[in-house]
Amino acid sequence: LNAASPLWHLLTAKENDINNNSHIGIIYGGMMGARCDEYELDEWVMLKAENIRYLVVHCADTPDDQPLDASDIHQMHLGFGWNGIGYHRVICRDGRIEHGRPDYWVGAHVKGFNEVSLGVCLIGRQDFTDAQFAALENILRDWRDAYPDAEICGHRDFDYTDKTCPNFNVGQWCEKIGL
Repeated sequence: LNAASPLWHLLTAKENDINNNSHIGIIYGGMMGARCDEYELDEWVMLKAENIRYLVVHCADTPDDQPLDASDIHQMHLGFGWNGIGYHRVICRDGRIEHGRPDYWVGAHVKGFNEVSLGVCLIGRQDFTDAQFAALENILRDWRDAYPDAEICGHRDFDYTDKTCPNFNVGQWCEKIGL
């Protein structure tokens, strides 16, 4: 995957280049969708909107004072050997929302549940800003409208992991804001 690849351009597209409510497919070289980290390199998977059961909140687990963005997470995930950024949205420290993978591509953020979830990542570790929480609420409300049966949860809420991500109780936070 490099800058000459159409896939790279899609993964690094700016927010206004991708309609986040679109569920169109991308056909390239006979493959459709996006690579999921749990599949072989040549296997591409489309995320089906009707299968979405979880809206998962993550944190980048990076120092709270680092102003990172989606391109930094993209590079980090490439370094893991993944096919680019695994999250569908990234919320920067200033509350700016950046796109990662399009919503119609399987993510790489919750092992074993990527085919049934969308993921949003807050930059930082635990001292999130008010602007980040406002942006998170907006994203989750939009996703909840699109996927009304999906459960909002934190990465830590999945039984398979010992992770504490996103380092706060997403369920309690949602209850507090009426989500």
